Amino acid sequence: MKIAINLLNFFSKPMGGEERFTKNLINGFKKNSPEDLKFVYLITEPAFGKFKKEISDQQYIIFKVNHDRLIYRFIWLTFNLKNIVPDDIDILFNPQFKLQRKLKGVKTVSVFHDTQNKDIAKNFSFLERRYFDYINYMTLKNSNELITISEFSKSNIKKHYNIKKNLKVIYNPIQVIEDFSQTDIELVMKKYKVSKGEYYYSISAAYKHKNINVLIKIFNQTDRKLIISGPKRNYFSKSTKLNDDCIIITGFVNEKEKNILIKNCKGFLFPSLYEGFGMPAVEALMHGKIVLAARRTAVPEITMQRALYIDNPSDAEEWRRKLKEIEQKGDENLFVNSKIFKDKYDYRSISQEYIDYFRSLT
Repeated sequence: MKIAINLLNFFSKPMGGEERFTKNLINGFKKNSPEDLKFVYLITEPAFGKFKKEISDQQYIIFKVNHDRLIYRFIWLTFNLKNIVPDDIDILFNPQFKLQRKLKGVKTVSVFHDTQNKDIAKNFSFLERRYFDYINYMTLKNSNELITISEFSKSNIKKHYNIKKNLKVIYNPIQVIEDFSQTDIELVMKKYKVSKGEYYYSISAAYKHKNINVLIKIFNQTDRKLIISGPKRNYFSKSTKLNDDCIIITGFVNEKEKNILIKNCKGFLFPSLYEGFGMPAVEALMHGKIVLAARRTAVPEITMQRALYIDNPSDAEEWRRKLKEIEQKGDENLFVNSKIFKDKYDYRSISQEYIDYFRSLT
């Protein structure tokens, strides 16, 4: 069986959770290397650089598409997708929920991550809402099989869309790095002028629903350090004053540096108000770190009720109280059984679930 992995909707810039999900899945496919399944990766020239590590030793087809903007890519795929997919493909797999055309003779499988455009519509402009409504409608119509990433997302997809097709839940694959040296750790600690176990860490995209400003408010008024990876410093408005002695904004970091920062933090903070899954929280738990998270959307499900939760995540005072509890517990009482999460979300076992699912479609 030959499966085409559709990476044509990725751009050259970092794309957060969906990109990490896709890379972890690819790495799992490579580790499992099923003899009866052959994968070919379809990708554009602008996006190839960031997937080169994952697919350079695999079969891939690069399309010389110079435009790296959403509207141009959308139009290009709408008119060209049926001519792009090779004739010998049995399944077209879409790790992003974008399938602009129905394809004849090819079974299509698409991953529907969440329904942000419906659940937190006020965070989207009118044009953004219309775009996502259209692309979701077309992908639902054009896909033979549907996968989603949590029971929370499954429930909301069914609530917002009249779906008669089966909607299978397969959790996100998580790949953590643990084989770094003491020198690696020391270099990262020196880079950000912090010490092991003496800072809190958070990973967030630059969106309103990520609720990162509540952490800024708290750590502007404390002597404990907070490191935030994801948004660039200029994401925070000029009116948001940062206490540079306590708050460190890294921008995007590579996987090795991210894992070192997680492994050596006091605790991981996840204030997001909306998640279809919540990969950073699971990554921290897989490193055995205590996680303090908003009790919202998919997070309690994905963290298996084994994190500490904030019931009113916009309330800075509740965050302060919970952080004080963490401080008072002492390091010896902050241990999390990482094996439970590694067993459930390891990228190799999740990728095997996808492989078994693909086999079931023949």
